[in-house]
Amino acid sequence: MVSAFRELCGSDWAPSEVLLARRVPEDNSPFRSFFRAPVRFNQELTALVFPARQLGLQVSTADAQLRLALEKRICELEAITRTDLVDQLKRSLRKRLAAGDCSCEEVSRRFSVHRRTMNRHLKAAGTGFRTVLDELRFEVARQLVADTELPLAQISAALNFSEPAAFTRAFERWSGGVSPHKWRRLDGADGSLLQPQ
Repeated sequence: MVSAFRELCGSDWAPSEVLLARRVPEDNSPFRSFFRAPVRFNQELTALVFPARQLGLQVSTADAQLRLALEKRICELEAITRTDLVDQLKRSLRKRLAAGDCSCEEVSRRFSVHRRTMNRHLKAAGTGFRTVLDELRFEVARQLVADTELPLAQISAALNFSEPAAFTRAFERWSGGVSPHKWRRLDGADGSLLQPQ
């Protein structure tokens, strides 16, 4: 993303800061050198922070005719290739996970369908809303537990659990009995020992 911004905005472009959902490496100087901005590790999400006004910058090399041709082709491809509902749902939920608006009703409203219609389509795909949400929460939880040093209580809050004990119970259910503490300890020793159930 940084390379894309520099291609569009000039080679001197730099974010205000960089957030990384990763542990602090032994040598973080390559990160500071590449991003040319403060880098914060052990974050709940990975993000580039920059002023919103930069979204309105004009791209000097923009080609209006090429843009129209590409937009037309994208519309044609979208009509041919229908994106899988489960993938769309996961992408939508991932964006909303931190905000906490992950109810079936809220997501159905965003998809402009009734909740029962959403559930019918998910059932036809062999899954359900709760299953998709749990898979996503476990995916994010595994990444944060294994790749950061965030306290488990903070991870629990980031995934909208009412309390850390509820997060621990859910994690153990998802992982086939492995607690988040044990997952973190064993993943640090040998990540191959921990494969999702």
